[in-house]
Amino acid sequence: MTRTNAALTDSTSAELMSLLANGEQGLYARCGQRYVLEQLVAWFQHILNDQEVEKWVWVREISTAVRALKSESPIVDCTAQVIVAAIENAPWSMEGGEWIGSVNAIAFAMKHVAKTIERDLAQAENDGIDITLYRDPADYTHESSDEGSDEPYEENRNTRAPKKRSGGRKPGSKLNGGSRKWTRDEILHMLRTVRDNIDMTWDERVQAHNDTYVVPQGVQQRGPRTKEGIRQRLDDMIRLTERGLNGRIVAKIAQIEAGGSF
Repeated sequence: MTRTNAALTDSTSAELMSLLANGEQGLYARCGQRYVLEQLVAWFQHILNDQEVEKWVWVREISTAVRALKSESPIVDCTAQVIVAAIENAPWSMEGGEWIGSVNAIAFAMKHVAKTIERDLAQAENDGIDITLYRDPADYTHESSDEGSDEPYEENRNTRAPKKRSGGRKPGSKLNGGSRKWTRDEILHMLRTVRDNIDMTWDERVQAHNDTYVVPQGVQQRGPRTKEGIRQRLDDMIRLTERGLNGRIVAKIAQIEAGGSF
């Protein structure tokens, strides 16, 4: 069974909920926190997909992801600080899967609070309040959806670093296996391919990407991209719902071409 940490879930949930006020200000806070929590849940999965296990990498990746949101809402930064602090203070040993238990505990807290916020906002809408007036300006892609599966993340059983190493990369920095890293060029190629094949099936879109993208010399090739891998990477960036997908892709391409985060 995959480990988790109930105490860490409870404490993180309490910290997140403590940021939410009542009244009109509470609506702004709830919309902003819902937005950033959805982004962070997706980013957790992205970091796991990249097979990172070291705590400092998680802290760096989450901090970078939140800055890239370019939100001016204080609740977004405060929420991120809670999650970063939870990671920094969480037990993180490779032994017995303690690190993945902490990841699950923090993810469960984010999903729990996001669902609570959704219920609060739904009640406000039932009371006649136009929630769109309170949304974070950066939240231009939000569409009501499930906050993510409640299933825990699974630890790759090849995670543990050997006790003795003769040299090379720092132990524990990556899980074994996995496909090549996503580069800026390949992400742009993938986005343009999906954009240009928006009326095709996902199998056809993935085939088009693999048929036309040339892996640079010197980059280890571990087979073509899978449909699951491409869909997950796209979901990490712009949310994978067909409604409005083309517009979000166009906006993301423009952002990356302008030097923005990918």
